[in-house]
Amino acid sequence: MGRLKKDFFFIFKNMGFANACKLVLYPRICQKFGEKHAFNKAIDKFITNNFNNIVLKYSNTNLPNKTNIPNIIWVFWWQGKSSMPKVIRQCYLSICRNSNGRNVFLLDKTNINKYINLPNIFLEKLQCGKIGLTHFSDIIRVELLKKWGGLWIDAGIFVTKPIPLHQSLFFSPRLCIVPQDTPHMNQWVIGVMEAPPNMPLFNYISDILNAYWKKFDAVFHYLMFDYLIRYGYEHFTWVKELIKNRPIESPDLHFSRYTFNQEVNEKTFNKLIKDNTFLSLTYRISYPNKSKNGNNTYYSALIKKKYNKTHNF
Repeated sequence: MGRLKKDFFFIFKNMGFANACKLVLYPRICQKFGEKHAFNKAIDKFITNNFNNIVLKYSNTNLPNKTNIPNIIWVFWWQGKSSMPKVIRQCYLSICRNSNGRNVFLLDKTNINKYINLPNIFLEKLQCGKIGLTHFSDIIRVELLKKWGGLWIDAGIFVTKPIPLHQSLFFSPRLCIVPQDTPHMNQWVIGVMEAPPNMPLFNYISDILNAYWKKFDAVFHYLMFDYLIRYGYEHFTWVKELIKNRPIESPDLHFSRYTFNQEVNEKTFNKLIKDNTFLSLTYRISYPNKSKNGNNTYYSALIKKKYNKTHNF
C-alpha cells in the first residue's frame, strides 16, 4: 500500500473522511502543484478550527519573570528499569552519571500516579491501543513539566558530559541557527526539555492534548507534539520569544541514531563528544560492539570510552 493511501485510510478510520481529505489528500495534491508548505498550512487550519478557544486563550500570554527550575530530571520507561533494553539502560546510566546534582526520577507504569493525575480518558485509550506508548509519553512529559517543572530527557538519549544548570525559562537543544522546514524546525527537541513549573508553553500544550484526545482517537501526525509547538511558534509572539535566540546545543544529536552501529572514526567521534551533550539512540536498532571488519563501532567507543581520555563523561 502506498504511503498516501495508507495515511489517508488511517486518518479516515480514526478521524473521519473530511479530516482525511483536509490533512492528507488536499495537501498532497497541492504539493504536486508546487505548494511546498501545503501540509503545514493544513495542520495550522486544523488546529485553529478545532481548538480555537484554546488558541484565543493563549494568544496574548505573558511569560513569567522568575526562572526557578527545580533540580529534577524526569525519565520515563513504561515497563520499568528491570525491563529496559541494553541500550536504554546505558542511556539511563549516562543520565544519572551526568545529572550535575539534579535528582533523577525514573517513572514507569507503577508510579506515574505518585506525580501526576491523568484523566481516565488517556489511560482508557492507551489500554485499547488508540494511544501508543510514544504519544502517551508526550502526555506524561507535558503534565510533569506543567506541574513540577524540571528537565525531561527521553530514555533513548545518551548524555556525554555533565548537563549545565540552566537559568532560562525554556531549554531544549537548538540544532541550528536558521529554522528549517521540518515540524521541529531544528529549533527544539521534545526529547530534551527543561522549564519551571506552570510555564505557559506546557499549559498550552496540555490544554490542546486534553481537548484533542476527548475528540479524536488517533494522532493527526506522528510528530504531533512538534506541530503543536510549531503552531505556537508561528502564531504566538511569546512562544517565538521563548524559543528564538538560544545558543546552539547538540547540533549532531540525531547523527548517532543511525550511525553508531558503524565502524568508529576517531576524529569524528571526538568531535561528536566535544560538540554534543545529548546524543539520540534507539532500542529499535542493533548497536554491535564490533563492526563487520572486527573494529570498534561508535557505540562501543561511547560505552567503553575508548577515545575519551580528554573528556569527562
